[in-house]
Amino acid sequence: MKVLGLCIFNLVLVIILSPLLEGIIRKTKALVQSRIGPPLIQPYYDLLKLFGKEEITSSDNILFKYTPLICFSVTLLLALLTPFGITAPLNIAGDTIVFIYLLTLGTVMIMMGGVSSENPYAVIGSAREMMMVLTVEPVIVIALITAGIKAGSLSFADMVAWQVNHGLSVSMAITGIALFLAILTQLAKLPFDIVEAETEIMGGPFIEQSGPRLALFKWSFYVKELIFA
Repeated sequence: MKVLGLCIFNLVLVIILSPLLEGIIRKTKALVQSRIGPPLIQPYYDLLKLFGKEEITSSDNILFKYTPLICFSVTLLLALLTPFGITAPLNIAGDTIVFIYLLTLGTVMIMMGGVSSENPYAVIGSAREMMMVLTVEPVIVIALITAGIKAGSLSFADMVAWQVNHGLSVSMAITGIALFLAILTQLAKLPFDIVEAETEIMGGPFIEQSGPRLALFKWSFYVKELIFA
């Protein structure tokens, strides 16, 4: 029952609060640029608007239909492996490996959604996504494995416990910086937004996504932001 309660807590936390974090990021960016910016709850409005819109289907491929749902589900599973101030619900030995696997699987779903849309521009966006994965995810893997070596375990709980007991070391500081930069890239934040091609073809691999499907992809990004934070 305790594990079930923790699972529900983490899922409710990331589902409800992740759009708010996106709103805070947008508001902060606007303040830095001397703009008023959108309201903090604008991401909630965006999601509600997309869920209420009609889906426009450009392909009959089954992957095009179900990749948004799979991507969102995989991202929620990441939340069950992440300690949010308390022990992660799925606190298992080697959960770091499972985390990396699920993280990669979510990205693969984005690429498959673009490739299966039968739009050449979406295929280009998917190719860029693949390039970013091959460049960035090894950095995330090395960073997490470095923490695992220091802690003598590939469990997130053991890594956190080691950090609390031993404090910051030089290797962990370098690892933290590398992981931070990799996270910016993973979340397609400036200047690493080449995948979405905002200055060329808006949307990249999501160019043919619409309505609830696009909402699920956006919500997956919001949840991933909160998890990495």
